[in-house]
Amino acid sequence: MLDKTIENLPAGIVVKDIENGFKYLYRNRESYNRNIPMTEAMGKDDFDFYSFEIAQEKRRQDIEVAESGIEQHWITEERDQNGKAIYLDKRKMKIESNDFPPILLSIEWDITEQERMKRELLVAKEKAETSDQLKSAFLANMSHEIRTPLNAIVGFSRIIVESTDAEERKSYYDIVEANNDRLLQLINEILDLSKIEAGMVEFTINPVRLHPLCKELYDALKFRCPMNVELIYEPSDEDVVIEGDKNRIFQVVSNLIGNALSLLQVAVSATGTVAKATK
Repeated sequence: MLDKTIENLPAGIVVKDIENGFKYLYRNRESYNRNIPMTEAMGKDDFDFYSFEIAQEKRRQDIEVAESGIEQHWITEERDQNGKAIYLDKRKMKIESNDFPPILLSIEWDITEQERMKRELLVAKEKAETSDQLKSAFLANMSHEIRTPLNAIVGFSRIIVESTDAEERKSYYDIVEANNDRLLQLINEILDLSKIEAGMVEFTINPVRLHPLCKELYDALKFRCPMNVELIYEPSDEDVVIEGDKNRIFQVVSNLIGNALSLLQVAVSATGTVAKATK
């Protein structure tokens, strides 16, 4: 009954005779060498079944435990008889008694599945933490970007109220409408976080005219300039066209200019000097 119980335990148990060259007194199996029957193993040692390097390492561990009497416990990655990676929880201890010579008991548990699950959970945890950080960074960035079209909408709406020239009012309406569209696009992206988390952010590639894009940037950002800071727009070649996503290009450039304006605001507040930002 004891033999059958030990044979069916989910653990490898090996007993060695310390005074007789660490020969096997008993073994049910070892996780990486399961095909050695006990009847064949009795009276033999590790050098009869393993390569010289593996047997030599086992012998070194056996001698260390036998001489020190200190139990060893460690987790190791090894290979089974098919070369597949397995993880083992190992214990090796010396047992002394007045009734029999000292023996060496080795117990190893195959924890491959537990270790793989643990590593998968760690990877999943790291991914979740990274996702949360990216989400927080995205929302922080969006709050920064939302202020740009909002400032333009609020600023030009006030100018429209004060303006009496119809043509001038129409140009301001166009600016407000363009920033309304940009604001709506940003809000849609915030509401569609699932696509961003799945790495499915879509880019709409179309011909982009740089001249009106720069003018839109200027109109949207000039109201964010700190006191005594001027954002200068110089018209360029109206025929310059590139292929790209207009909204993404606008976001990148507006962030760069917005960051510069924020730094200038800090500098002006700290020194009280007049600064100028040019394109």
